[in-house]
Amino acid sequence: MQNGSLTEDQRLLLLEQLETSITSLRQELASRLMALGSTRARALAHHLLYEERDVRDIVGTELDGREYDCWISRATELENALADFQTGEYGWCEQCSSPIRFQKLRSQPAARQCDGCDAISSKPGLRRAGQRWSYQLG
Repeated sequence: MQNGSLTEDQRLLLLEQLETSITSLRQELASRLMALGSTRARALAHHLLYEERDVRDIVGTELDGREYDCWISRATELENALADFQTGEYGWCEQCSSPIRFQKLRSQPAARQCDGCDAISSKPGLRRAGQRWSYQLG
């Protein structure tokens, strides 16, 4: 199901943005791996640049440290968004199924919630209960 609030031009722009962001992250991570100088790191860098598999599948647990975890998590978010795009689920709130605004998707291409659900989920004590939000006491 495609986000009905997006025009075809907006969809194409978002798709291009997702693909460019993923490519840039892969290139940056590969560059950092190459700088490590080990044979294994160079091999991982090569796989990142020339294979279509997900970053997490390629790198897995080979790298330690928060810096790499952050890069891998970001790449995974973008790859998941691209997969959602290909299945028609991109641009829909995963909580309430409302369309996510184009401007939000432009600034946060991996956004998974609409503004309303983002605002609600950021309040302490709230939890999701089916299609409704409720306060969790204690």
